[in-house]
Amino acid sequence: SSSTAKSQAVEEDRKLTALCQKNPSSRTREEVAFIRSFAASLCPFFKLWPEALQLELARVLATEVLVRGEAVVVRGTTPTKLYMVLNGELNIKVPANSAEASPEPGHRHAAAHSQGGADRGTGAGKVMATLRRGDACGEAA
Repeated sequence: SSSTAKSQAVEEDRKLTALCQKNPSSRTREEVAFIRSFAASLCPFFKLWPEALQLELARVLATEVLVRGEAVVVRGTTPTKLYMVLNGELNIKVPANSAEASPEPGHRHAAAHSQGGADRGTGAGKVMATLRRGDACGEAA
């Protein structure tokens, strides 16, 4: 049934979150395999990488809870992390005073929103896109 599938999905989200909070050096092969499989099913972009890279990313993947309005990618800086959205939303913004879709260096490029919440009316900048479950940003990292 639909409620059983939803319950199973919630349990898998919890398992992923718990595993990604563990120290990477203490993860078992089976745990890394679960994380890899989960990430590949969550994020189509993840599946495009070679298996060895997927396994290495699964080994070090960590859970981060972001604060509403927190910038996670800033234009003009080199990304240091890949973000995959599990819950909530990430809004891709450009400065409010920018007439073009590409922000100037140093301006906030992406603002993160806390789990499960949307922050549509606050923070400077025009929302150009909203990333949701399974979407990713920071791929250059």
